[in-house]
Amino acid sequence: MQINPTDFVLADRPQGLDVNGIGVREVVWGGDAEADFQSLVDDIKRDREVMIDATGVAHFLDDCGIPYGLAVFHRRPITTAPDPTNSPGRISRLIQTRKWRVRALPKNIQHVVFGINNHEEAFRFLRDRLRFRLSDVMRGSGIFARCDGNNDHHQIFFVEAKTCIEGLDGKNRFHHANFGVEDIYELMIGVNRMKRRGWPKSTTGLGRHRLSSGLFCYMPCPAGGQAEYGTDFDALDDNWVPRVYELKFSIPRG
Repeated sequence: MQINPTDFVLADRPQGLDVNGIGVREVVWGGDAEADFQSLVDDIKRDREVMIDATGVAHFLDDCGIPYGLAVFHRRPITTAPDPTNSPGRISRLIQTRKWRVRALPKNIQHVVFGINNHEEAFRFLRDRLRFRLSDVMRGSGIFARCDGNNDHHQIFFVEAKTCIEGLDGKNRFHHANFGVEDIYELMIGVNRMKRRGWPKSTTGLGRHRLSSGLFCYMPCPAGGQAEYGTDFDALDDNWVPRVYELKFSIPRG
């Protein structure tokens, strides 16, 4: 896509929802088709202001005041090669040692999470205006959603700000971002390296989410909220039937 800055209105990004504390202030969603980008932008312009910067990113607010951006983005292919895993009675790795790692090298940002009042309205905008899919629901407490064309369980999770989850206090807040690694070994190596370098340990610990099945470990993040190493999440397509769970069932366990 060729960008001519004189073709766009250059302005500061729109000021939207008052998100308390520090952390992510805008999520920019990328797609690889310029026609889809233009179609989405034209639709959003029908009822709200859209500011397009010199790089071609379109900035706007959703119905809750959450700042978003849209951009044409060609994602580099991600290459991973998890080692086969042995277990009692089953050998998948014979006469083959595992590769050795000294640190984690995240491959992508898998999702972001916001604690927000009126999480259902926030989801409806993504569904109705940006073509997101519903993945799973925590009844009355949260909604997991994924982008059109993406098979990861979710790219965003809205959790009701008043929910009794660590890091939430009834105010709109950025909660965490998930950094995807190859397997549980890379996840553990990353966490151990952080600890050796004096990083505050996770208060949740290492575990697996019941919704999404993802392995996790959260670490306090100086940029706000928490940073999560994650791997082995469920993969979904449009044949998936969203589930509804109670909050108690959904809380991750270490």
